[in-house]
Amino acid sequence: MNTLIETQVRLFVSSKSWIEGEAVRQLYATAKLDGVCQTVGFPDLHPGKDSPVGAAFVTDGKIYPHLIGGDIGCGITTRAEAQASVRTFFCNLSE
Repeated sequence: MNTLIETQVRLFVSSKSWIEGEAVRQLYATAKLDGVCQTVGFPDLHPGKDSPVGAAFVTDGKIYPHLIGGDIGCGITTRAEAQASVRTFFCNLSE
């Protein structure tokens, strides 16, 4: 459980978006994983098996394989330099 920092959770949706309550619950539950410093839900947010689909999670040095590729057509690309700068950017948003 993430006990060192309060993870910031954001939803990028409009008042016309229909988001299932289970997807929001999964979003907040996943935000509590150790090392998660930023959690974002997008307009296509929907429940997954254990974590939501249509979300992005920025972690501080941790990789959670179950958060990647749970939806057909989803994927991830990362580079060490980009990962460090993105992590610093998002983790500093709450400061």
